[in-house]
Amino acid sequence: MVKTAPDMKIRLSPDLRREIELAATANNRTMNAEIVMRLEQSFRAESPAASKAALDALALARASADRIKVIEDALRAVCDDRFIDPLPTKVTELFIELSKRLAGE
Repeated sequence: MVKTAPDMKIRLSPDLRREIELAATANNRTMNAEIVMRLEQSFRAESPAASKAALDALALARASADRIKVIEDALRAVCDDRFIDPLPTKVTELFIELSKRLAGE
């Protein structure tokens, strides 16, 4: 890979790093690509309403990720793993679709 930009070090809280990792995985990106995409989007925000909608969706996604983990753990306690294993993929697909709609794709 050809390096086109200089390296830059940043400090992240463990919680923020985890959120970036989860988002990058859900979007099939590297952490670097996820961070760059989000920074670019923040500078290209079309309107305050669009930015608010994106922030609301992100807050919902963060809260939902924690709730989904609790629900998944509860289901694993009483259900066969063959039923549970597809759930994270389906939830990830829903969040990807939501992010595309918010981006206007």
